Amino acid sequence: NARPTGSNHRQREGVTLVQTVQGSKHRRAHVVTPGGVSLEVAHIGAHQRIEGHSNAAPHLCFLLEGGVRERAGYVFVGCGPLGLRLSPANDSHDLQFGPTGAKCLLLEIDAPGVPLPIHRSFHEDQRLARCALALYEEFLRFEPARPLRIDELAFELFAGAQRRARPRAAH
Repeated sequence: NARPTGSNHRQREGVTLVQTVQGSKHRRAHVVTPGGVSLEVAHIGAHQRIEGHSNAAPHLCFLLEGGVRERAGYVFVGCGPLGLRLSPANDSHDLQFGPTGAKCLLLEIDAPGVPLPIHRSFHEDQRLARCALALYEEFLRFEPARPLRIDELAFELFAGAQRRARPRAAH
């Protein structure tokens, strides 16, 4: 596993920006808003494998580019571009990225009173994809209203994914 080789922190318009580079396999850019939204864009190299992966907090992963195949126990599920995965906390799984790697938008919300997902679910939904793409566009902007708009879109996406949450059968 690659270790961080450098990091850049800066404060801008109430948002903490953290850019971390981990070897040549993973690149990440990260934003944390005052509303408790943690938003990250991760670039994962071709044919990378991550075993025993889990997050301490519930999270949502939206594939901007590329694809990933996931294994949890004996179940395999593929997720391609514009696909979305919602996971409860500590949901352990293995990831295998395809020949083009992947570019992922990762979202965690740490705010009191937010309903948490209780099971893993996968979505291929145009409405959720439009919301996730709008969230990604806000992630790339630097303007005073940015933190509020990120919070708004993040909560909308998280709620929409939970409303549509249905586990998908293995392939």
